[in-house]
Amino acid sequence: MTNSFPANIKIGGTITINTIEEREEVENLLQIFANSTGEKYGEPFWGTMEIKDVDGILEDGYLVGVDSEASDGEFLELEGFCQQLGVAYTRHSSPSDEYNAEIVEWRPDMEVSFIAVCDDNGDLYVPRSAVDRALDLIKEGSIQEAVAVLQKELGENIPPLEPFKIVDNAPSEDD
Repeated sequence: MTNSFPANIKIGGTITINTIEEREEVENLLQIFANSTGEKYGEPFWGTMEIKDVDGILEDGYLVGVDSEASDGEFLELEGFCQQLGVAYTRHSSPSDEYNAEIVEWRPDMEVSFIAVCDDNGDLYVPRSAVDRALDLIKEGSIQEAVAVLQKELGENIPPLEPFKIVDNAPSEDD
């Protein structure tokens, strides 16, 4: 059984289109985005979306969508398609009765997503075991190792999400 609770996704990075087939894949990504997110919580989903629509809906340079009733607080199809196309994203899911809030980060060079428990504002929680390990390392004089332990838990090595941009170099379908 799945639970439904609020989530938002912010998609970024540059997508370069060189072929008609790649353009179709990007159009598919945008349609999945439009069918699974909306502009504001509690409002209808976008419905339809094409490449020409993107610049008009960017929020602070990112493609941002929300769903007040996301299945398990995730966008499984959208996140999977982003990974398949190499498109970076950050997802924040609100807490529910059974689940903590979480942040998920994915970038094209990552084998697996970075997932961390957070509060409803997106501030990450560091597990007690990591804090204890870092404190032990500090006591041993291994400051750099302690910093590395905490940075890993905070996803400090993940590059920032870059603004979303589509560069369409593909020939028109009329060519």
